[in-house]
Order: sequence, then structure tokens, then C-alpha cells
Amino acid sequence: MAEQIRGGITTFADMYYFEDAVAEETKAAGMRGILGETFIDFPAPDNKSEAEMLAYTEKFLKKWQGDPLIHAPQPRIPSTRAPKKTLQDAAALARKYNAPILISRRRNEKGTRRQPRTKRNDPVQYLDKIGILGPDVVAAHCIFVDDVDQKLLAAKNVAAFTIRPAT
Repeated sequence: MAEQIRGGITTFADMYYFEDAVAEETKAAGMRGILGETFIDFPAPDNKSEAEMLAYTEKFLKKWQGDPLIHAPQPRIPSTRAPKKTLQDAAALARKYNAPILISRRRNEKGTRRQPRTKRNDPVQYLDKIGILGPDVVAAHCIFVDDVDQKLLAAKNVAAFTIRPAT
């Protein structure tokens, strides 16, 4: 954060583990943070079970909701490889607290070129099919999405951004 402040950055996005601690430090530094707690269905550093993860994320959402510096506390869904129930539970929790849903999309071509396109392995269309896509979704890492996906993201008013790999 000190490096960001020296560079004139006032707001940053972060999505990983222990986001409540990140929020505390962000607020202490006087910065604005858009923070997403990882919502997964297996043991992680900050939660050892789905029940712990659900409780932690809900507590995080409640604690920071409406804070002027900690914006959009949100469950962060790492990928569509998560079971359908996990994806839907994360979306339901975010929507309960009127928080956006941050989800990572196609960061690389692994599994994109090697696999035939199916309903399950096309992340954008799958998310739409199970009721996740909407104007409350921020799709990060939209590098390898095709024209069909781009049109669907636009039609659902999803905030999508691309980070191109360095050459």
C-alpha cells in the first residue's frame, strides 16, 4: 500500500484470503479497497470447511457494508470449476447483502483450445445458465472470451475487464 500511495494510487482491488485483515490495513492506510473474499468449496488458509467459509464471508460482508473506504465487500469465486452449488451460494450471499460478485474468467488458454466447447466448459455461458451473470457481476481476466461470450456479457450488463499478458 505504501508503494501505491507513493505512486498516487488511492483505490485498489484485491481478491484472495484473509480479506478482513486486508480491509483493516487498507482503512488504516486511508486507502479505498475493493475487496473480495475467496469463496471455495475446499479447505483454504482462512477457512477449513464450507461452513466456516460461508460464515466468515457473511461476517465480512456485514462488517464492511456501507464503509466509505472499503467498497463492495464481495465473495470472490475463483472459477467455474467450483461446483454449481458453491457458485450459486456465493452469488446468493452477495445478493443478500447487495454486494457485487467478483469472478475470475479465462486467464489462459489451457482447456480452451484442447477441449471441445461444451455447455460445462464454456465458463460464460455456464454462468449464465445457472443464474450467476447480471449487472452485479465483475468478471476479471476476460482474456480468452470469444464473440459469443462478449455479446452475452454485454447483454447481461456484466462489468468485464481484460488483463493482457505481457509480451
